[in-house]
Amino acid sequence: MNRQPELSQRDVHQLVLANGDLLADFMDQTNEVLGIRFPDEYLSRGSVYALVDRSGLICGGAIAVFDAPFRSIVSIPKEQIERAHALMGDESECAEINGVWLLSTMRSPFLSFAFWRQLISQLMFTNKQRFIFTFENANDRMKELSVWLKPEILYSGKTAKLEGMKTEGDETIAIVSRESLVTVLEMLDRRGIGKAKPQEQMIIQQIECRSKQAVVSQSHVSITTK
Repeated sequence: MNRQPELSQRDVHQLVLANGDLLADFMDQTNEVLGIRFPDEYLSRGSVYALVDRSGLICGGAIAVFDAPFRSIVSIPKEQIERAHALMGDESECAEINGVWLLSTMRSPFLSFAFWRQLISQLMFTNKQRFIFTFENANDRMKELSVWLKPEILYSGKTAKLEGMKTEGDETIAIVSRESLVTVLEMLDRRGIGKAKPQEQMIIQQIECRSKQAVVSQSHVSITTK
């Protein structure tokens, strides 16, 4: 069972494990925002995190799945799957980040910062060494943000329509190391105490800019949505 990282009293938005009514509400909103109804079997192999404010309003969230098969990999054309598996390495060391979204009506400048810092903190409480995420190729903002994660591209192109989805996709499926996420988390923590390095300011501004956007990924990150 995953531990909950300690949260500062300064956190207006907190990322919590979603169970019961909260889980049902989050999955309903995820379907509204992303157009995907994730199967219960898929959810049973991971954890669902909801980002809530002090009033209990759901402001976003994500799904982390810890056991294969991973939806992003299943969606890859058959002739490309073998290559993707080779780049992934041991599946038991991987997790998939999926169903990521943030509420577009929230205008807090700290929403994206709080979300990513807490999500990465949650992932660090697992024993996974690599994390799979997906973003639509039409999503230029996510392409820009993915650069600072230093991912390895497993596949980019047409992806299959899976259970719970309305259409097929045109996506990039990537994998990022635990070490890269640790680096990003340390950077976000420095920003939180006002000690971000000058070269990190542009990256941080890009991350926080996401608070003005509705969806991080329309398919698996993912860091997704599939």
